[in-house]
Amino acid sequence: MLGSKRWFERGFLQLYKCSVG
Repeated sequence: MLGSKRWFERGFLQLYKCSVG
């Protein structure tokens, strides 16, 4: 599981942006 943290961070950021607008 390499880059798991990176993927999670990227997904979280995208979700946050989408949620915030």
